[in-house]
Amino acid sequence: MMHVSQTHLKNSFRNYYGNSVYKYIRSRKMQKAASLLEEGQLSVMEIAGMFGYENCSKFAAAFRGEYGVSPSS
Repeated sequence: MMHVSQTHLKNSFRNYYGNSVYKYIRSRKMQKAASLLEEGQLSVMEIAGMFGYENCSKFAAAFRGEYGVSPSS
């Protein structure tokens, strides 16, 4: 669709944003999740599900990797 190779597109994305596509998307998800957690209206499990995590511990690990703290903190 873009008439460039997948490798070129990935490299261009990394050069522009400073991260891989995967890391960028995960970071954006964690930013939105952090906002929802701060609002306090939804549980950690509900927010994890909203962002495609069926397993709450995997969501917690991704969140901890992004912010250095657990989602419940």
